Order: sequence, then C-alpha cells, then structure tokens
Amino acid sequence: MSIFDVLTLIGGLCLFLFGMNVMGQALERRAGPGLRNMLERISDHCSNIAGCIMDLQDRNMNIHENQRYQKKYDAGFKEMFSEYQEKYAL
Repeated sequence: MSIFDVLTLIGGLCLFLFGMNVMGQALERRAGPGLRNMLERISDHCSNIAGCIMDLQDRNMNIHENQRYQKKYDAGFKEMFSEYQEKYAL
C-alpha cells in the first residue's frame, strides 16, 4: 500500500463525512419541529413495548401495575408526565 493509496482513502473518508454532514443539516432544515415531535411520539410507544418485554422477562405481565405505582409515588415521573401532557396536548 503506497502513500497515494492512504491519501486516497483519507480523502474519500473526508468526502463521505462531509456529505453526511451536509445531508443531515438539509434534513433538519426540511423537517423542522414536526419530525422531532413525530420521533418523540414514536419513541414513547417504543418505551411501552420495552416495558412489556421487561415484564415478559420476569414472567409477570404487570406493566399497568408498574405504571400505576410510578404515577402514584414517583415525583420525577409526575413532573415529566405533566410536561409531556402540556407539550403533546391533543
């Protein structure tokens, strides 16, 4: 492998990373806050699925019981819940 091959490899990698950066910035400008809201809602549903999977691992499907417990006793959960409730009011 010659020095020319190494420089070509580095140049190609730099060009690829530059292109990814430009594409990411363009996507952020095009999508705006709508995409962020959609992704946050999707990730919220994924956390429900993750909760079910964790309960399955323990062989007890008590996800609603666990959520009721958090809603009742966890102050941090109550604070985050009220913030999201205001942000995503339907």
